[in-house]
Amino acid sequence: MLAAMLRVRGGGCAGSRPTLLASAPGDPLPVQPQPQRRAIDMNEPLSIEMAHLAHETRQHLSPVVRRLSSFDDPVLKALEVGGIRLLRASWLRERPADFRIMRRQDLEKLEEQGESPFLSAREAIVLMCRAERLLGILTYGTQEVRSRQEA
Repeated sequence: MLAAMLRVRGGGCAGSRPTLLASAPGDPLPVQPQPQRRAIDMNEPLSIEMAHLAHETRQHLSPVVRRLSSFDDPVLKALEVGGIRLLRASWLRERPADFRIMRRQDLEKLEEQGESPFLSAREAIVLMCRAERLLGILTYGTQEVRSRQEA
């Protein structure tokens, strides 16, 4: 059974917000500054704790798959520092049938209120390192809002 969903949207990890290219005078949509996330250095190694966790979790894999799984290390780093967050599949299954996925910022607000829509970095790294196809990808397009001048 699927354990987590990776929500991919926009041009990358920081792209999980509506895109507003420009605001012309008279446009009803205000331009709101968005907080910037720390850039992820993909060459930076995992912390010792997370590297040990990944190593231990991969022990059951065949030698070939274990070697190939090292290509996942940059993704593991992004999971560790929060650049990528995985949605908890059980949390998604508890939503009503007409539930519409929310922006990451809104999901993080739910997390601050005590809900747990996201897996912890530790849980996400273990699932990924198990190499048992327990992660799914969820993606959808976004609609860009253009100013009247560009239309």
